[in-house]
Amino acid sequence: MPNRGYIKILSLLILSGILFLIPSLLSQYSLHMMILVLVFVVISTSWNILVWTHQISLGHAAFFGIGAYTAAIVYNAWQLPIYADMILGGVFASLGAVLIGVICLRMPPWALAIATLAFAEAVKILVIMLPGLTEGAEGVAIAPLYGGGEMAKVYAYYLALAIAFLTVLTAYLLKRSRLYYAFTAIHDDQEAASMLGVNPTKYKVMAFTISAFFVGIVGGFYAHYISYIDPHAVFSIHISVEAQIMPLMGGLYTVAGPVVGAVILTLLGEYLRITVKTGYLIIYGIILVLFILYLPKGLMGLTERWTQKGGRAMSSGKLH
Repeated sequence: MPNRGYIKILSLLILSGILFLIPSLLSQYSLHMMILVLVFVVISTSWNILVWTHQISLGHAAFFGIGAYTAAIVYNAWQLPIYADMILGGVFASLGAVLIGVICLRMPPWALAIATLAFAEAVKILVIMLPGLTEGAEGVAIAPLYGGGEMAKVYAYYLALAIAFLTVLTAYLLKRSRLYYAFTAIHDDQEAASMLGVNPTKYKVMAFTISAFFVGIVGGFYAHYISYIDPHAVFSIHISVEAQIMPLMGGLYTVAGPVVGAVILTLLGEYLRITVKTGYLIIYGIILVLFILYLPKGLMGLTERWTQKGGRAMSSGKLH
């Protein structure tokens, strides 16, 4: 039987080739949808990192919006390169995470969830109330990404792909690092982790900061890509909800789960919106409820179950 390591490497090479060729295979609309998929890959993967330390955020849209507005304001004021704008978006989102983390991370998960939701609404109101800086409720216009020509969307896709790749790679490396053991210890039993010398507040703030940083970067990318943002769009509760549902559908605590969930739910939502039009959110909601009821570990849990069954069948065959 082929070595599993070789199979994984071959699969990754094939997937990389497909991802690289996507712009030449899809229409402009389909390419736009793939860019949105990559944006949500970043958001869902980042939220999943937070869950490793038993934290729940209902306000991840705050970090997305902070990143978007930071990039737009900085670019309009100083015309910095877009990459610098996006990184600054990540930095300011991280500062917001540190602020809320230091204040709220001693709370139980349910209280933290409410606090993050309130934080997102507070930041949105603050943006609306500062029209001299943010243009208020009217929103901010920003120059199109890469000049807005025919190839702009292709370049935007590759940039979004790079951001998504770095986010998923960070999650992969974190899960194989000593830091992940600290995260898991806090998740399983915070008091026991403290007795073993693990500082829960320190590592929770660290996870929150990492999570917010990538969401802020992709928020900055989104501002440049769309070229116009308003507070109701970038601080939308929809973003925070999708950030939670996608990892749940794909598989919490895994690296691949949030990616799978982001791909399926983004494309499924758009397909239902086009085909059903009236009441598509009801069908969307029913599908999500069924997934949560019958696949509590998500699609990756189902894959794991099949793999285990296949392994047992092979072992049984060898014994006979």
